[in-house]
Amino acid sequence: MSLNNDYKNRFDEDGFLILRGILGAGEIHKYQQVIEVLLEELRQEGAYPPSGVFVGLSIRKELFRQLHRDPRIVDVLEAIMGPKVEFWSDKVVFKPAGEATPWHHDWSYWQGSNKYSVTIAFDDMTPENGCLRFVRGSHKLNLPSHRPLEAHSFGNQVDASLFDEANVVDAPMAAGDMTFFHDLAVHSSFSNALGTQRRTANLTYRITDAEDPPYESATAREVVRG
Repeated sequence: MSLNNDYKNRFDEDGFLILRGILGAGEIHKYQQVIEVLLEELRQEGAYPPSGVFVGLSIRKELFRQLHRDPRIVDVLEAIMGPKVEFWSDKVVFKPAGEATPWHHDWSYWQGSNKYSVTIAFDDMTPENGCLRFVRGSHKLNLPSHRPLEAHSFGNQVDASLFDEANVVDAPMAAGDMTFFHDLAVHSSFSNALGTQRRTANLTYRITDAEDPPYESATAREVVRG
């Protein structure tokens, strides 16, 4: 079996794919520095996001425009989603101490055609500082999302009673690891109980000729393959 077929088969079955050690230590350090520069710029502008999420990395920073074109990422995406790959949007997540992220899928936020996201760890991610969790195979269930009754920054959530807890997979990642996942894959994260640095970039892609509604944060979108 070719590596490309292996990636696709694993992704099609689980809805996510974790690849280890893609970025080296020197690269990780560069991205950490640029993120800290960006966060300081946002503080100076009075725009520091209390939610721990800032959308538009590639709009603000050239290094991240280079990252979303990186063949190490795009080659895997081509294996998973086919030869027509368009970068859509990205964000930095610098998870603060506090509440966990509830179960949800990303489709409910942008809808349209299915999209494929990549989470890149710039710090080690563990259950103690808020690593991701996935429901294996949930991208095939097309589970509905709902507005939570309680106030929460996540306006769309998936009811945990709709899936089998036996399919929940914790996804710790070392800095430099990447997780690729389908936008119907149900996922969450633990809380950052340690309050330590836990920075990731989340890059989202789509099939180039898929029909999608407008998304105002996709101003850096570009075809990266095909």
